[in-house]
Amino acid sequence: MNVQAFGRAVQAFGREHPFLFGSGGACVKTATCDVLVQCKVEGRDTIDAKRTAVFSTFGFLFLGCWQYTLFVKIFPRVFPNVERFAAAPLRDKLRDAAGLRAVAGQVAIENLGNNCILYFSCFYTVQTLYDGGAPLDGLRKFRRNFAEDVPSILALWVPVQTVNFAFSPLWLRVPVTTAASFFWTSFVSFSRGNNG
Repeated sequence: MNVQAFGRAVQAFGREHPFLFGSGGACVKTATCDVLVQCKVEGRDTIDAKRTAVFSTFGFLFLGCWQYTLFVKIFPRVFPNVERFAAAPLRDKLRDAAGLRAVAGQVAIENLGNNCILYFSCFYTVQTLYDGGAPLDGLRKFRRNFAEDVPSILALWVPVQTVNFAFSPLWLRVPVTTAASFFWTSFVSFSRGNNG
């Protein structure tokens, strides 16, 4: 199979099975990032399987399942015509005030609600549960690290999601986020993987 045929097959699978494609990809990517950070950045000889399980679980549930629900199911209901806007040529997008407002609304919800509040509170809760702690301990970590975590997450995701929501078809939104988050997840693994 040549590269173009493989690319078409992957795209067809993604279109036909967007939930599985997005969630599975997010799970595999998140685990891979953590393993790479453990081995190549931290120089470990053995992989901390529990830590990788934290990232795998979080990747599947939050980055895959939840973001699929938010981007593909909820946003099109809250912001009608997002699919039409994403498919429009750039010159038409620039003249479509309602479409531009919809992109801004999605970026605001994704970053101010989802990323600033849910992302790290969920991550720290999953991490704490794997360590045998209580969910409230994870929320305490979230509160303790909030002032450092939020500027970092916004610096990457506001521009990435602006482009994603303006140009990606619905089925591709989670995979685009997954691809961009390769670097973000590696950063989180390095900075917060050892119990935040």
